[in-house]
This record gives sequence, structure tokens and C-alpha cells, in this order.
Amino acid sequence: MANRIPFDPGLAVVALLVLIAATPLFEPGLPNVADAPIHVFRTAEWVRNWQAGILIPRWSPYLAYGFGYPLF
Repeated sequence: MANRIPFDPGLAVVALLVLIAATPLFEPGLPNVADAPIHVFRTAEWVRNWQAGILIPRWSPYLAYGFGYPLF
């Protein structure tokens, strides 16, 4: 047992607190916040722009009834 990493209780406490704070993120569905559906649309538009070859999009051409919208 030559190179054993010592146990750090402070790191264990921080890891436990992070897991406790992150438990709402593991529940199914969207988080219960006011702007959660908007982020779903933003993510979908971001993926569409990436598929079109636009790495950093500034305009979302499919929003606002097809007229486009500066979402990013």
C-alpha cells in the first residue's frame, strides 16, 4: 500500500452537500421555475442552428410565427 490517497473529511462534507443541493435536478420533468419552458425552446433552436452550421447563433429563424427572433 505505497501510494494511498489520504481521506479528507472536508471534501466528503462538501460532496455530501453538493449531492443534497443537486437532488431536485434528478427528478423527472422540468424544474418548477417560471422560465423553464423558454429554456427548452432555446435549446431546441440552438441545436437547429448547430445543425445548420451556425456555431454561435444570434437569430432564431423559427420563432415568432416563422419571422425569426433575436433569442440568443
